[in-house]
Amino acid sequence: MRRMAKGAGWGLALLLATRLALGAAYSFTVPVWEADNEDGHFAYARYIALNGHLLDPNDPETNNVGERFQAPLYYVLLAPLLTFFDLGETFTLPERNPYIANGDAGLNYALHPPRLEGKAARLALAVRAARLASVLIGTLSVLFVYATARRVWPGQAGPVWAATSLYAFWPQFLFSTSMVTNDVLVITLSTGVFAVAVTMVTEGFKLRRALALTLLLTAAMLTKINALALLPVAVVAVALSLTPVLQHARWRSPRPWLALGALLGLVVAALALLNSFDFVTAQVLRVEVFTQFLFNLLGTQNSPDIVLEALLYNFRTYYVSFGWGNVETHPWLYQMWSAGFALAALGLVVGAARRRRGRLHGPDARLLLLMGLLIFSLLAAVLALVVAIDTIHLAPGRYLLPGLPAVSFLLVEGYRGLLPRRAQRHAWRALGLGAVLVGWAILFITILPTYAVPQPIARPPQRPSAHTFGNAIELIGYEEPAAVRSGQTAEATVCWRATAPVLQDYSVFLEVVGPDGQGYGRLVTYPGQGNFPTRYWSPGVPFCDRYRLPVSADMPAPALAHVRVALLSTLDPNGERLPVVAPDGQRAEQDAFVLPLKIKPSGRPAAPDQALDYRFGDELWLRGYSLAVEPATRSVRVTLQWQALRDLERDYVIFVHLRGDPLQAYAQADSEPRGGWYPTDLWKKGEVIEDVHVLTVPPGTSPPLELYVGVVHPPSETRLPAFDPARRELEHDEIILINTWVIDDRWVMPGSLKPPYEAP
Repeated sequence: MRRMAKGAGWGLALLLATRLALGAAYSFTVPVWEADNEDGHFAYARYIALNGHLLDPNDPETNNVGERFQAPLYYVLLAPLLTFFDLGETFTLPERNPYIANGDAGLNYALHPPRLEGKAARLALAVRAARLASVLIGTLSVLFVYATARRVWPGQAGPVWAATSLYAFWPQFLFSTSMVTNDVLVITLSTGVFAVAVTMVTEGFKLRRALALTLLLTAAMLTKINALALLPVAVVAVALSLTPVLQHARWRSPRPWLALGALLGLVVAALALLNSFDFVTAQVLRVEVFTQFLFNLLGTQNSPDIVLEALLYNFRTYYVSFGWGNVETHPWLYQMWSAGFALAALGLVVGAARRRRGRLHGPDARLLLLMGLLIFSLLAAVLALVVAIDTIHLAPGRYLLPGLPAVSFLLVEGYRGLLPRRAQRHAWRALGLGAVLVGWAILFITILPTYAVPQPIARPPQRPSAHTFGNAIELIGYEEPAAVRSGQTAEATVCWRATAPVLQDYSVFLEVVGPDGQGYGRLVTYPGQGNFPTRYWSPGVPFCDRYRLPVSADMPAPALAHVRVALLSTLDPNGERLPVVAPDGQRAEQDAFVLPLKIKPSGRPAAPDQALDYRFGDELWLRGYSLAVEPATRSVRVTLQWQALRDLERDYVIFVHLRGDPLQAYAQADSEPRGGWYPTDLWKKGEVIEDVHVLTVPPGTSPPLELYVGVVHPPSETRLPAFDPARRELEHDEIILINTWVIDDRWVMPGSLKPPYEAP
């Protein structure tokens, strides 16, 4: 037993050290102010540290405290630490990224200079210290979870370590407890409430346990309002622990009633104290919030919809949501979370059936009830606020983090219900190790890239250029963008260099322009996904910047589109642009640099009406054609279906002629494919392209006509050799699609066209 205890002690120490290190890595990796309302939380603690008292409603400085409506305990505890730092005479809100509201234009809340100096550096140091305090508090909460897990699964080390690891390295919990936010303290205190509640249920009522539960609950409510959802858990835990006392006629003892009186008295005192804070009362504890909840719940048709949307939003962000709630991670992690949740839910059902048959031993029903009640209470409080305020954004997953111990335990218990006993040992190790690895992986695959700035480049870009924007910025080239389909997101990489210090922040404006001259998607942002404003560019240091542009679903496809790149001197997308001068000294059209963007076919076209098998060189295969006659305009619409036999490097012109004799064109439509919208040098091996040519026929009755098709290389006026299905080269390297076609004023085409093209 001593060896087991010693081993468990070393294991717990290693887990805590790993958790502490990872939390510190999160806190130092994320730039200051890049957690939800971190500036407001820090300003609150700073005010108390400087003034030695809570917020004064009559003090104008309190208007700079964005989180002034919060309960004060977290900030009171943090304030003594901040007194060791130079906090300045006033608090200035950080300079914001104006494009943070647009998810495709950068995710950073604030603008961060490459180097912090002076007051900004001293303030950032204080923020980092406060974050480390949060990391320590969050790490200590793991002790509550470990102790509770040992009571839930006595003598079963595997589930204990699995549940503790899941809790300790839950990504959303890791992030929240590495920032300056009162979430960290309310989570820790809630974990303590849950730990004491489990102890009371499993080991019975004792006065000291009841008092500890009351003190932790009171502290939690004085930290954040959502701790009110812990009240049902505390009441049920006390009731369950008192049941044996009342059954054995020990209710005459004053101890239970003293505990209940203390519990009730402290809760009432906490609520009264909260109600005495003007800001808290004005923002949250208002009768209007309750009445608005009832009105929205009973008086609108949207309540079920908004509740469902809030549930989905809460479920997704409960696992991973960073920054200001706008930083998400790779889709596979959400898929993993959803699959794990579904398996656990199934396992709880299977486990209940196995437990009923005596084949599974674990937490009794009272503990499972307590876990479910904790989750339900928190979720109900969040959904009530969503309905009252009528927005799903009041249901972020982090609001449910106080229930994370219960979630972790139920997940593990669900897996216990599915796993064979022989496989559980390895499964618990894999689950614990996987939680640690995911926590570390997110740091590198999500957080670091989100706040990274473009790095200097050592080699010239793939497509060099030398366009000058204004007096101090040069576009030195770009990387050829990958082809995309309509409705997808295009990536454009543009390379810049400042030729002199840039004194103003310019916005990068990019627009996808179709071959018809219409816009099909735009992006306005600061460089570096919002992280690298032009003021921070070092003269003479080249770098490449990547932009993600949405391409509208109605973009013509396939086609050669273009991306226009401009710099704006205002935040208005239609505002003034910096003048752009090309290398030849000419001012660029619309003061923009233009780079090509290939829009791929949206899918393989349907089979043509008339199948063919003609080859043009070793490059093009004419698979078939379709015809449509339009009598009102005396035109013939010829749709040719081509397939590229290899990647093409040349631009070809397709000629389509109606001839009365081999040398005279009665009507013709010669052009690059798709009217020049999709030149052949964009075609890749295997692509199937529909190419439309419209021929307009002169009035009157035509002579007998034949429809000719061929392929020409314009610079040399040479034709690609044409081959019939037997691979014999055709005369003049052209094919004849229709013979003896006569068109009269009634557009009657005797015997030469098959339905549906035969005119009525």
